[in-house]
Amino acid sequence: MSAHLKKLMLSCRNPFRSKGYALVFVAFLIGLGATALIVGAFSQNTAKIERDISDNQQLAQEKEFLLAYVLGANGGGQRPGDLIRPDVTADSDYNGTAESGCLDVSQINGIPLIGSGINLRCLGRLPWKDLGIAVNSPSENDVDGRMPWYAISGNLVDPTCLTILNPSILNLSYNNAYDCSGASLPYPWLTIRDGRGNILSNRVAAIIFIPGPPLDGQSRPSSPLAGVNQYLDSITIANGCTSNPFVAGTYSNADMDNDFIKGDDARSISSNNPCYNGTYKFNDKLVYITIDELMEEATKRAAAEAQGLLTKYNSAVGRFPYAAPLGSAVNSFNSSGTSTSGMVPVDVTDTCTCSSSTSCSCSFGLFASVTHSRASGGSYTSNSGSCTRSGTSCTCTGAGQCRNVTNSRHFDCTSAGVCSLTGSGLSPRFTYAKSPQNVFVSATSPCIISGSTVYCTGAGSFIIGLNEASWFTSNLWQNFFYYQWTSA
Repeated sequence: MSAHLKKLMLSCRNPFRSKGYALVFVAFLIGLGATALIVGAFSQNTAKIERDISDNQQLAQEKEFLLAYVLGANGGGQRPGDLIRPDVTADSDYNGTAESGCLDVSQINGIPLIGSGINLRCLGRLPWKDLGIAVNSPSENDVDGRMPWYAISGNLVDPTCLTILNPSILNLSYNNAYDCSGASLPYPWLTIRDGRGNILSNRVAAIIFIPGPPLDGQSRPSSPLAGVNQYLDSITIANGCTSNPFVAGTYSNADMDNDFIKGDDARSISSNNPCYNGTYKFNDKLVYITIDELMEEATKRAAAEAQGLLTKYNSAVGRFPYAAPLGSAVNSFNSSGTSTSGMVPVDVTDTCTCSSSTSCSCSFGLFASVTHSRASGGSYTSNSGSCTRSGTSCTCTGAGQCRNVTNSRHFDCTSAGVCSLTGSGLSPRFTYAKSPQNVFVSATSPCIISGSTVYCTGAGSFIIGLNEASWFTSNLWQNFFYYQWTSA
């Protein structure tokens, strides 16, 4: 082969190789672009999934915090079952703390707030600071929509009207009127619908929302702070919807009609879906608590109170209190004195008696201590057992005695709580000090209740009851607990 031919062949081969490389290089670029698209779509989908997981975890946590609040709400005028009010912009900010009232549906933007009445609507942000919740977005304008919102039925924030809160309210209905008689509910329960307008529950006590990022038409400036319609969304369901069953209409989580909707994220809804006519803009996520679920938690709290009362009594006295009869009336849940099964005797557990100013009988454990004192006579000079002495007074917390130097005057208490004075002295009297688990209910003269003590200067008696929380009996929880015990 000549050098000229060899050179020509090389020249012919080089363009082919260059083009081949070019083709390979172009193919690589196209492949790289496709990879970028795939990675971009994958990244967006991953971000959505991660955000959905985060939001759902947050909603579950906030529901638990709210139910924990129900279990702990037993002070400051609150009862188990009462809920905390939302945080609204009535004070020009969202600061994570509950307001003193709720929105007024008859007013523009619901302000000024009101505490009761047919126009009461409770919708705002979840008071996360009061509940001790850490939120993902502490900024007040919350552009990314991570701060939770919150709606509750007026039944659970107006104790001046719904004065008794216990499982009996589960049988009450709302008659479209603000009725405080107790014969019906003063407010409706909230209603939750699915994405086609069908009712999921019309017995909802509370709803917690995560708004999500802003949709087209929503704006969340830092000042002035935006209202609820810039965070919570609505769904319009068309009459042409083919996903039966459906209920046509517009349902908004941002208005104040006690009717809410739980829909799918707009990113998962086709633009040509006949149920929405291409108008679907929704990304709220929510969880809700029905009144049945809420009252189950409140019942647990009340049961813990009853159990605590009985346990404390048993620890102090050595047995549980004898039960009150079934069918006991309000203010008459009195111990039968003999029965070990029945209702919790919240009103009367025991009766203590004095036959004279020198002899009384009251079981130890029902009171903190008993003191017998005299206005005259020599001082006690010795004591034993669970008794202490001070001058002419002897105080006992169990069996024991106090004596004078000649043993002519002594005060003795048996383990059963029978205490008596032997000897003389002017103005003798017994003074019983209240124990933490019990309360002095009433006394017959010459026994007189004075603060946390009762004193007797002659033949008389006094009644002891359990020291239950005021919300327990004021909400008639004693009607709901039957108990039975046996001696060990």
